[in-house]
Amino acid sequence: MTKALSMAEGIEKFAKLSSVRVIRKNGITEINVDDLTKKEGSLSKDIELEPGDVVYVPKGF
Repeated sequence: MTKALSMAEGIEKFAKLSSVRVIRKNGITEINVDDLTKKEGSLSKDIELEPGDVVYVPKGF
C-alpha cells in the first residue's frame, strides 16, 4: 500500500490518512496509513495491492 501511494507522487496535505480504503472484489479494508508511516516497525502491517484493487484516500479538513 505505501509503495503504491508513493508511486502516485505522494499524498496531498488534506488527505485523511487514518481512513484509507482498499476496495477489492471480496470487500473493503480500511487502513490507517498514519500508523504505517509514523510508528516504528508498523510497516509489517502494510498490505500488498492486488490487480483490480482500488485505493480510496478521503479528504480530511
